[in-house]
Amino acid sequence: MQTLLTRGYSILLGLFSTIITARFLGTDGRGIYAFITTAAAFTLQFGNLGLHGSNIFFTGKYPNAFNKLFNNTLLLSLVLGSILGLLTNLYVNEYVLRYCKYPYLVQCSILFFIPVSLFNLLAQNLVLGRNDIFAFNFSEFINKTVVITLFALIIISGTVNAELFFLAYTLSTLISAIFLYTRARKNNISKIRFNKQIFKLSLRYGIKAYISSLFSYAVIRTSMIIVAQKMSMNSVGIYSVSFAIFDVIYLMVTVFATLIFPRLTSNNDKNFQKKLVYNNVFAVVIFLIFSFFCFLLFGENLIFIAFGKQFVPAANVFFYLMPGLLFLSINTIFMNYFAAQGLPIVVIYSPAIALCVLITSMNLLIEKYGLSAAGISFSLSSFSMFIISIMYLIKINFFKLYNDTKAI
Repeated sequence: MQTLLTRGYSILLGLFSTIITARFLGTDGRGIYAFITTAAAFTLQFGNLGLHGSNIFFTGKYPNAFNKLFNNTLLLSLVLGSILGLLTNLYVNEYVLRYCKYPYLVQCSILFFIPVSLFNLLAQNLVLGRNDIFAFNFSEFINKTVVITLFALIIISGTVNAELFFLAYTLSTLISAIFLYTRARKNNISKIRFNKQIFKLSLRYGIKAYISSLFSYAVIRTSMIIVAQKMSMNSVGIYSVSFAIFDVIYLMVTVFATLIFPRLTSNNDKNFQKKLVYNNVFAVVIFLIFSFFCFLLFGENLIFIAFGKQFVPAANVFFYLMPGLLFLSINTIFMNYFAAQGLPIVVIYSPAIALCVLITSMNLLIEKYGLSAAGISFSLSSFSMFIISIMYLIKINFFKLYNDTKAI
């Protein structure tokens, strides 16, 4: 219940922050902000090396390894994160800095944001792995509350731009990271030193999760990058709003996935695992059907009221995203089940194929169908990933075994 309430709070504030950035920045400014945050998020996904998944796995399986995992997390975040911050600046400079009023502020924020966010991501999964649900939830609470507060101060100051909003996002992540650091170091009096053995074990487990999550994340976010490359910042701004609505709904789905993974890894009973998967898929489908029905009835009007007339086309784009969101959400539950089984190779080739489908279809369709092509392409890619997972589950007799057990 605590996690659901925190996620609900985070989702509401996340949606509110999207409304604020859209209202006060307009389509072009919102596009700039969305591109910077997406580029930074891509970097984090590329640079985490799969350690976010291995942190949960090893902390859950071997609680005594927590301190060594934490020390590695801190050092890797500082060193690797700093390097990735420099690389991200090069990419952002290529596409968006020419639109910014204060480009140097963006560059400095990115240099600081990447290592801090990398630590925040890995540390969250560490505390989650040892079942410290409060720390995981409170770090989310801090992050969302602080960023909204800073947004409000920026608006009151009268100087509103995408650069300052991203700086606020960076500072809120820093405060969340400080909380996680103090929480994790509370009972850790050991010297902070890098443990090669733990790192090798984490990397060995995490490499499949890393490649899988990298491809999966690319399936979700690559469309934003292609829109930025093929269209205008105005189009990026509109598309970012449709994807913000997508994120609000998908975040609720990740609650189910996040909570079941520790339970899947800590309980080796196959019947328990399969029942857990079935129950969560059923809950996700019901939730999504209800969400889609509400959007079809009220979505366009709500976008007009919340974001303004210039963002109304986002409703049509989200309509094309809905099938993809359904297939992706179900597949997210499947992927957590696969992860608990030791990450079979399907977790890599499934999203890899889906990414190829996305890129190919977008390049074929975007000139003719514009932003709608992004939604259509995403849905096609998510469907391909879902079908591959179903085929693999059939191959391992997942459904047959579950039905036989139920009958007994």
